[in-house]
Parts: sequence; structure tokens; C-alpha cells
Amino acid sequence: MLIDGDVEVPVISACPADIKVDTNPGVATASDVYQPPTATDNSGEVTVTCDRPFESEFRIGQTNVTCVATDNSGNEATCQFQIDVEGKKITQRRQTILTDIEN
Repeated sequence: MLIDGDVEVPVISACPADIKVDTNPGVATASDVYQPPTATDNSGEVTVTCDRPFESEFRIGQTNVTCVATDNSGNEATCQFQIDVEGKKITQRRQTILTDIEN
């Protein structure tokens, strides 16, 4: 349903700042790394969609995410942020045991 004369764009709230996150050791992805933004609009109804939903798995590296809030009149507002997933290195601890054997 389009609302005639509505030219006011939605207002996006809680757009995530750029995010840096580590994977779990031995895993090349991270998931559920952000909370999706919310939006309000003078028409009352607004839909927010992100090109990479928050439950997506993000691979090691940088991913740009764009979220768009759209009201019933087709007015849009956008929000962008970056997710930087770093692989966690697996480290092994070595312990050397020296034993002297006497005869």
C-alpha cells in the first residue's frame, strides 16, 4: 500500500559499527556477529533487509554489509558497515622433558 505524498525516508537506528571478530580455532567462518538495525517511519510500517543477514556465516576476510529500510511509499534509507573476520591461529605448546639416567 503506497501512501500518497509521503516523501520522508525511514530513520535507521542501531546501525552496527564496523566489527572485528575472530573465528573459533580451526574454523574458517564466524556467524551471528551482529544485531540487525531497526528503523522507524512516519507511516508506521517499515521493513529492514540486509544483503547479508545476521545469521549468515562470514568467511575469513572483510565483508561489506548494506541494510536498507523501506517504508510503504518506497522511500529508502541505507546503513553500511564492515565485518572483518580474522582466523584464529592454532598454537601448540611444546614441553620438553629432560631425563638424566644414571647407571
